[in-house]
Amino acid sequence: MIAPIGPHAGGVRRKTLAARSVLLLIAMTAACTLAGVIGARTRVAWDVTAMREHHLSPWTTALLRGVVGRFDVILAADLRSLDARTLTAVADVTDRFNQWTDDAVPNASGARVDCTVLDVGTADGRARYESLLARLAGDFRTETDSHVSKVSDSVAAASEFLPTLAEIAAELAAAAEIQGDEGHDSKRSLGAAAAAIRAARADVARATDAARAALTAPLPGTLFLPSDEAANGLRATLSSLTRDLGSLAEAIDRLTATGTQSTGWREKAVHARVLIASVRERATSLDDALGMLRPPRILSVARTLRGGRAALVVGPPSGASTGVASINIDALLPQPGSSPTYDVRARAEELIATAVVSLTDARRPILVLVHAAPVRLAPQFQPLRALLEHLSARGIDLAEWPITLDPDLKTAAIDPSGTRPLIFALVPTDVRRPESALWARNLAQTMGRLLEQGRPVLVSVTPSALPGVGEKDPLVEFLSPWGVRVDSGRPLMHERREGKNRIVDPDTTLTCEEDGHVIARAVRGLRARLPWAVPIGPAPRDGSGATFSPLLTVTADPAAWAEADWIDYRSLAPTERAGSPSAPANDSSRDDPVGPWVLGAAIEAPNSSTGRSGRLVVIGSNGWFFDEVAAAAEVVDGRVVARTPANFELAQAAVYWLAGRDELVASGATARVVPVIGPMTSGQMSTLRWILVAGLPLLILLLGAAWRILRG
Repeated sequence: MIAPIGPHAGGVRRKTLAARSVLLLIAMTAACTLAGVIGARTRVAWDVTAMREHHLSPWTTALLRGVVGRFDVILAADLRSLDARTLTAVADVTDRFNQWTDDAVPNASGARVDCTVLDVGTADGRARYESLLARLAGDFRTETDSHVSKVSDSVAAASEFLPTLAEIAAELAAAAEIQGDEGHDSKRSLGAAAAAIRAARADVARATDAARAALTAPLPGTLFLPSDEAANGLRATLSSLTRDLGSLAEAIDRLTATGTQSTGWREKAVHARVLIASVRERATSLDDALGMLRPPRILSVARTLRGGRAALVVGPPSGASTGVASINIDALLPQPGSSPTYDVRARAEELIATAVVSLTDARRPILVLVHAAPVRLAPQFQPLRALLEHLSARGIDLAEWPITLDPDLKTAAIDPSGTRPLIFALVPTDVRRPESALWARNLAQTMGRLLEQGRPVLVSVTPSALPGVGEKDPLVEFLSPWGVRVDSGRPLMHERREGKNRIVDPDTTLTCEEDGHVIARAVRGLRARLPWAVPIGPAPRDGSGATFSPLLTVTADPAAWAEADWIDYRSLAPTERAGSPSAPANDSSRDDPVGPWVLGAAIEAPNSSTGRSGRLVVIGSNGWFFDEVAAAAEVVDGRVVARTPANFELAQAAVYWLAGRDELVASGATARVVPVIGPMTSGQMSTLRWILVAGLPLLILLLGAAWRILRG
């Protein structure tokens, strides 16, 4: 017989349940507290995004492993004026650098990067900021004092021109008076020359006075003298002086050679001419000396420090990497309402990493654009502004060699130090006019000579009509000795349907899937766009040891083919091609419908003339790194991101590989601003299915059995 449960038993049960609830609440609180303590002291995270957004990019990691020493990153700003999301994003990046340092330093690998944020809106932050300024002034005093001394000597030397210039003006004026009215034209010319000399003397006097003033007044808010401004202002005046004196010397030579009047004025004019030559020679020498005088890096940094809003990286205190570099604070910490068109996290990482590069790497590559157009792209590089910014953010400079204007390569003008690797990039010329055919031939000969000399070369290919008429394309023929065959007469086409319209697209958009070469691995998983792409492939080559490594490959596709009859279609505007009845079709025996097609390759082969291995990268497209193609962007999750990030990443990786800097061939942070979950393989999918179907029920059974065993 079961005894009834009385009121007393019910009260005991309620008390028991209440006690258990209190104990459970205490246990949960303790667990949460313990988790918070552990989380504050231990940094553990699992990043399952395919692009590894929550880690430093492969390029940044490779960079930090290649340098040694401590680098202090100091960010100073009034944090109250900044957007909370911006602060969170930048704090995330500084945490990444600090975390990498904590992991790397115990293993003695790479640099130590310590990031500090100073809130100058507080008294403590402002005091620490002023202490930093004083420390920098002391650390760089020897360098800045030396520069000030040399500029002061130059100012004194320029001041010595003033008496001589006054004498020249007096001699020319006296010659004009002696000439008299009977030589009216000569008198007027001599008078004008005297006036020009007096004006030049006044310019020199003003420039020397301004330079002296600059060397006595520190930059506001700092202890640094703007000696670079003094040098630049004086040099500009000296350059103008040498040009004016050269023109005056030629004018006086003409006057003295053709004059038929008395010799008195001619003697004074000749004396003035001798004095002009002396001043011009000394001014030219002084101008060259100032041009070779490199200003201390700290001066450019000091200007960014004046307003109490700055970002800088201070390198090791000794050695080749001694120095300090400033960071564009507005790009790193954009003000509210500035509507940044980039991902703040990615940009902050690359800005900090690039500052470290500028302090440590004396062998930063220079990409030299080789073209035959009779124009200069530098210094604006207007169709390549986005490429210029991207490469500059990775420590790569951009230069040009317009062979039509400068037939001879002037390496000293491109790299005065003579220590940086030069990478030559072919920018093809479309052969559509008679003169462009000559440009193309000269361009091909130039590139052939560069390859023979063992120079690293990046070749972009444009479609050519010459193979269609049985002629050789000079802009690809020079690649034959390297074992490269380019089908420049048949660009790749892609067909698709949009409603009733048949669209034939000459631009190839692909996701990079190759992984056999270091460049291919750097862009793997990224999308690329290649306009009017042409297939390339290996060709027989004399000798041995050459390697042909595909970088970009389009798999076989019934809707893709290499078209032989494309010239008329290319003449149409892109807006006219949609639904055009003249669009090409895969219906000719001259077409190539059989894929796959390789559109980019890296070639490495021994060079008999230099005795070392030569490197070459060929991309079967022209304009693939121009802003119109590579800088196209779209908004994703409120962030402006590149539609085809592989284009710029491919250019960067190719430059580093061609420069022999294989350790820096990796994708950067801006290529990974849209995190995605990596695709699962068939094996992973099968494993997940078995876990869901059989694993969970089996786990429940095992837990139940364990519970019964524990309960007896």
